Amino acid sequence: MGSGSLWSDGAAVILNQSLQRFVNEDLCFAKESLTDVIARELVNRHEKWFWNILDLQSKNHTYRIRQSIDQGSIEEGFILTSDTLAGLAAAMKVPADQLQLAISRYNSYFEQGLEKDPDLGRDLKRKGAHAINTPPYFAIRSGIKVGNTRGGIAADNKARVLDQHKNPIPGLYVAGASMDCVKFDGLKWLSGTGLTNCVVWGRIAGENAVSAL
Repeated sequence: MGSGSLWSDGAAVILNQSLQRFVNEDLCFAKESLTDVIARELVNRHEKWFWNILDLQSKNHTYRIRQSIDQGSIEEGFILTSDTLAGLAAAMKVPADQLQLAISRYNSYFEQGLEKDPDLGRDLKRKGAHAINTPPYFAIRSGIKVGNTRGGIAADNKARVLDQHKNPIPGLYVAGASMDCVKFDGLKWLSGTGLTNCVVWGRIAGENAVSAL
């Protein structure tokens, strides 16, 4: 599931394992900023995952959530759901009062008509932003993964791996995600942007490996 859509279209609330908000979810519009903040929180807390809390409005606003549910994510246990926050807490195996407190606090900012939440600065007036108060409710446990890198194994124009002195290492070639090559296009979504690197440099590496035999 595309993570950004949870927080932009779905306006999900992010909670740490203590069921506290710790990041402005609007940082999803600058994905790397959001990922950096979440990563620092996880490192500081020695944790590997966090919670996304959503409701029916989130589902209705987000195609990827509906698609994931249609593909069996609830039955497989990837998405937890309940008609009440207490029931959702039971499915999450967390204290119901703590979950209800976190969501009630967040919802109160909408009830007060605030433009930004006073805790973390989320824009409460932007399109799609809403209180998490329409059942059923959903919880998704998420972590952070590395989808690409900004570095890798150095190579020359024949895809030969270079040593620390920038000399080719005989019989060793590299291509694809392991290669030190641009594998992304700006700061937008990254899917597929590494395919050219795989195909082009894979062929170069293969041809030069064969010719060296």
